[in-house]
Amino acid sequence: MTSALVLCRTPSQANLVDRVLRHERVDSFDLLYFTHQASPEDRRYFSLLAQRARQAKFIHVPPSRRDILNHIRFRVHAGAFMCDLRRDIVVLASIDCYVFNAIAKRQAGAQLVTFDDGLANIVASGAYRRAGYEGREEAYRRLFGASRLDELRNRIARHYTIFPNFENIVPRDRLRPIDPLPDGALPQVQGPVFFIGQPFHEFLTPERIARLSAFLRKRQIDFYVRHPRERQSLDIGAREFDKQGLIAEDAILQSCGDARPEIIGLTSTVLFSLPPQRATKTMLVFRDGESSREAEEAEAIGRAVGCSICVTP
Repeated sequence: MTSALVLCRTPSQANLVDRVLRHERVDSFDLLYFTHQASPEDRRYFSLLAQRARQAKFIHVPPSRRDILNHIRFRVHAGAFMCDLRRDIVVLASIDCYVFNAIAKRQAGAQLVTFDDGLANIVASGAYRRAGYEGREEAYRRLFGASRLDELRNRIARHYTIFPNFENIVPRDRLRPIDPLPDGALPQVQGPVFFIGQPFHEFLTPERIARLSAFLRKRQIDFYVRHPRERQSLDIGAREFDKQGLIAEDAILQSCGDARPEIIGLTSTVLFSLPPQRATKTMLVFRDGESSREAEEAEAIGRAVGCSICVTP
């Protein structure tokens, strides 16, 4: 019998961790779910896990402009989870979350099992691959009693990945491949076109957002899949897609049935997690101005997982 402490932040994590628990043959677990949005998807995937958990807690902290306040409120609400719960394994993806990191550190006798959190694990310049925190972040780490990132990575016994052919946060002998989607028949008929939204205001300039919108308005796009953190959908003339409380990947495949969807997006995890056998995928990139190392890596990964690359004019 294997017992676990499960730490989740997003619906996609909750969906994937369910598969991790089955691989680890966990028969008893406690669940802590932390979110800023409390979207229908958050609540649905939390509920699916919570039904099987020994104890489950859903913590919603609306985002504050001062990031440190978000972590402090989360720490206060985490309560008893900050103690050593004496479980066999701790399962998490967000290793850079101060409170999750601190909770994992307190489970001194437990093995640490991690899994992918989008591209953060495989982008070499990403936050999960660095040695530790710097400046203000280092002060926060000490405040919450969290480990350095390299120390936490060294504790990882197994890491489950949907990108088995890429370098990750642990050496290859500790990687375990996992399929993010249930098995299904390969679609033969061309289905609708979906644009995958993201919180573009967080990483694109207003000028690039305007150019992206103008470019997409010239494409025939059937549905706009809105991200929970998007302030406002782009005006591209597409209908907003009702995910019915599902993560985008599940909702799209279920709605298409035997048809093959076309997926258009920038750096959404949806582009990388849907295999090319199940969907036609187009990754939009900007080539003008300075390009960050992370953007260049994401484009290379996109090509490797079957995306066509389209330069946004």
